[in-house]
Amino acid sequence: MRGIISSLCGASCLFAVASVYATPSNEAPLLIAKLSSLPAAGSIFQNETSGAEEEWNALTQQFVADYTAGNIDAAENGIRRALALAQTTFGAAHPFTADSLNKLGVVYEYHEDFERAKKNYQAALEILEKHYGPAHPEVATALNNLANANVMQGEYATGEALHLRALQIRIAASGEDSYPVAQSTYNLAIVYDHSGQTANAELFYKQAANLWEHVLGANHVNVANSLIKLANIYANQGDARTAEEFYLRALEIQQNNLGPRNVTVADSLFSLGRVCMKQEKYDEAERFYRESAEIMEAELDTDNPRLAVALYSLANVYHIRAKHEAEYNNNFVAKLPPQVESSAEFDLTSQRRAALHTQISLRQRVVQTLYAKAEPLYQRAAAMFKEIYGADYPTLKIIHDELTLLHQGQQSPRSVSRAD
Repeated sequence: MRGIISSLCGASCLFAVASVYATPSNEAPLLIAKLSSLPAAGSIFQNETSGAEEEWNALTQQFVADYTAGNIDAAENGIRRALALAQTTFGAAHPFTADSLNKLGVVYEYHEDFERAKKNYQAALEILEKHYGPAHPEVATALNNLANANVMQGEYATGEALHLRALQIRIAASGEDSYPVAQSTYNLAIVYDHSGQTANAELFYKQAANLWEHVLGANHVNVANSLIKLANIYANQGDARTAEEFYLRALEIQQNNLGPRNVTVADSLFSLGRVCMKQEKYDEAERFYRESAEIMEAELDTDNPRLAVALYSLANVYHIRAKHEAEYNNNFVAKLPPQVESSAEFDLTSQRRAALHTQISLRQRVVQTLYAKAEPLYQRAAAMFKEIYGADYPTLKIIHDELTLLHQGQQSPRSVSRAD
């Protein structure tokens, strides 16, 4: 489970939230991180430590740069050097040591080594509580990170308690309408969402969206993230129309901030396709799935399961539309009156049947075109799933069955003739 906001310490947030996919795709493992805001401490150190302080600051800043750029190995090496320097020069109980422990915990969390992450976060928390007192904003940051690691392991009650404590500290320190409070509100919504407390999750996501909008503006990606989460809730509850409204609002924000060809935008387009399918709005679903697949094909590796899911979903739209069109044609043909021989120079009934025959033939061409669009997409998706997951992957049987039905539809279209 991803989506909660982890902190490198402080107030400036760099993050991205992945959208939730329907089976067989999984939520993308993107970690959210915050930059350091520990105050410069040069005025309180002896002159002989100023050089070490500058070195620690440089290592810390380089860690943030490496981590946010995805250079995780370099980030880990740098923060270990910073931690050793802080412990040796400033002491095991100094805030610099706590900050380095916290950042090393973020690295462990990235690697999903949550036990070591929790150990580091707990050590940082204890240092900060002793140094600043239990109600300091930096303590809230450590609580936030420790809570997230617990939530990642499914320890929701512990995570909730820690996040609630962080929220109260932040309200007292920053006021109710503040960025830190919005962050804690959003993280609590994640806890409630994943622990099955849907009503609480909906309330907290709504509040987080309102707070982000108040603090950062209505067009900020943080607002979109909360809207996406709300849309997911409504979609899971079967309220596809409301989900569509929230996905559309989020999509507009994401396109304005990230550009039209971003993978996060593709995720939202995919979600829109899914809820349009639930409403049998096949034209819209086709458009959203197609745009999503085009972006993913351009931006993701060919062995990415998200692309395979997008191709499979687009194939389903074409296949369903083809089956509906074929069913309509067959029902219409079955209701046609029988052909009757007539010696009249102009037989209205015969002329009408001829016109209907032409229209139905044209519709059958549409059916065959839709089948022809679906088949290669199914085949590509099947090849990708087999390459990624192996020949026993359950979705492969589903695709095989769909291809069998598709071939049957291609081979035996029902038609109307002048003599039937």
